[in-house]
Amino acid sequence: MHERIDGTQGISKKMYDAAQSLDVKRIKKEIKVINNVIKECDDHYVFESEYSSDDKSLINNLNDYWQASSDLLNIEKDYLNYQIGKNDDSKNFGKEINSKLNDWNAIYDKIVN
Repeated sequence: MHERIDGTQGISKKMYDAAQSLDVKRIKKEIKVINNVIKECDDHYVFESEYSSDDKSLINNLNDYWQASSDLLNIEKDYLNYQIGKNDDSKNFGKEINSKLNDWNAIYDKIVN
């Protein structure tokens, strides 16, 4: 596993820091990892035919969870691409990720409760 941009603190704190000193090579490496995780999220959809009809609600929640996870990672990837100049879209990444994170938390609560 590669070392994260900001050690064990997760990427979110520095994700919104527009400091010019960010290391482009390390950001590109992080983007590659994020792309792989997005693919894993996209590949983990659950098919109703594999479960009993009683599990339909759980199946829907699991699929929503994987989709929300993928959406969050795509926002993170877009921001990192913006940081290194590969994406000129200067949308409000903080607002967008907070909204998706709220959705993700709500879905997670449905699954575990």
